[in-house]
Amino acid sequence: SSEVLLVKKLNLLILILSYLLQSSTIFADEIIDFPTITGVAGAIMDYDSGSVLWSKDGNSRKTIASMTKVLAVAVIFDEIKAGNINMNDKVSISEYASAISHDPAWAAYECFKVGEIYTVRELLTNAIVVSSNASIIAVGEYISGSSDKFAIKMNALAEKIGMDGNFTEPSGMDEGNVTTAISMLKLGKYMYDNYENEIKEMTMLTNVNIHGISKETTNKLLLNRYYGIEGLKTGAYSTENANFIGVAKRGGKRLITVTIHTTSDNRFSDTVSMLEFGWKNDFNKYWQTNENLKQTQLLSNNKNPKKGDTFRVSLINNQLKNRNDFTGKVKWIVDGKPYLGNDIRDMNYSNISQIELSKTDDNPLKVTAQLWIGNEMYNSYSIIFQDNPRQTQAINFNRYDKFM
Repeated sequence: SSEVLLVKKLNLLILILSYLLQSSTIFADEIIDFPTITGVAGAIMDYDSGSVLWSKDGNSRKTIASMTKVLAVAVIFDEIKAGNINMNDKVSISEYASAISHDPAWAAYECFKVGEIYTVRELLTNAIVVSSNASIIAVGEYISGSSDKFAIKMNALAEKIGMDGNFTEPSGMDEGNVTTAISMLKLGKYMYDNYENEIKEMTMLTNVNIHGISKETTNKLLLNRYYGIEGLKTGAYSTENANFIGVAKRGGKRLITVTIHTTSDNRFSDTVSMLEFGWKNDFNKYWQTNENLKQTQLLSNNKNPKKGDTFRVSLINNQLKNRNDFTGKVKWIVDGKPYLGNDIRDMNYSNISQIELSKTDDNPLKVTAQLWIGNEMYNSYSIIFQDNPRQTQAINFNRYDKFM
């Protein structure tokens, strides 16, 4: 009868739904308090792994105003590291920098005179703490001769970091400075990877003194003593078009957030919403028991490399495609030694990690990728390349160790 057929169909539907629920990822049930932000774009990153834990329109280019200064400061730190300049170098204020400092639209409180002398350290501190436009312009001119030429260095570093954007000058005054929320996270990670101590000396200051007048930091989370806040930088074209890239650390967890195009106050509430999401959720815990990880494997694009061959070895997992909440790390070991002296590599979705090798002799070559989640090694994957392709083998070692 039609009633019996209907009952059978309902039972079949229930069975299908039951199966789907049982096989679905645990993230849907376990992750709590997803952030709600007013910014038109935003994102949060787990600093240690570089994994983007959540984003909103994270790959769309937006104007970023004075968040541009973070890239400019990164370039300057690179120049200092290279020995081209140092923090105590004396910088003479140009006519252009002086004019900007007197323009009420661009932080008139500096009021620099042409020919005034300041150290690189003083000018960088002004730029980071109170978003001084003339100060960062002056350093850019000191390094490259002009803001336009300095922008060439900015774009080169942005490309190196993997940012999607374009930069025209160091201050952020020009709306030609555009990038994405996720690109800003990459920049924040680069800054803390390479210059954590240097940048925190500035971002942790609550005020600076310019011409005898104390000016408060633009970072209200620092002024309000949000627990764990370390930085980083505001940006705004108006009170209705404001941004913030924030960095905070609690215990062993550091998070980086960015919100773009919201109000001056909401940029900080947006940041808190994303940070609280990051503090409350232990993403590593979920991944350690996730069945998808068992499908991880090590592959080479050349199964029998000869002496002189260059080839790639990849740790892949197709189940991780389009997942951006994986927070593991990969340690590469080649013939018993860390790869290029740095055994922790970046990851990206299905291609968890990849290295490029050159075979320099006829001896067997052993390549190992260790997949770590938190303080434990989930698995170790190895390939031994022999001269005889039939001897080449892939070996999986199930091991659980602690970092020493």
